[in-house]
Amino acid sequence: MYATTNPDLVNELRYALDVMEENSHLGLDNEAAGRLRGILVRRIIEAEAAVSCHPAAPVRFPMENAKVSA
Repeated sequence: MYATTNPDLVNELRYALDVMEENSHLGLDNEAAGRLRGILVRRIIEAEAAVSCHPAAPVRFPMENAKVSA
């Protein structure tokens, strides 16, 4: 998974997928092209999800009284 939430990443991945599909799989056989297409589609979905995520609001948890030993 990509650590960055770069919005341009989705467009770059879509462009790579379009180039591969428009240029007869870039010389790859059907099996390799299918695997590469699957990887690109999965990465596009992951990148879209990362860009659309909003950070969760912080939540306070009650602290239990803990004995402090010296």
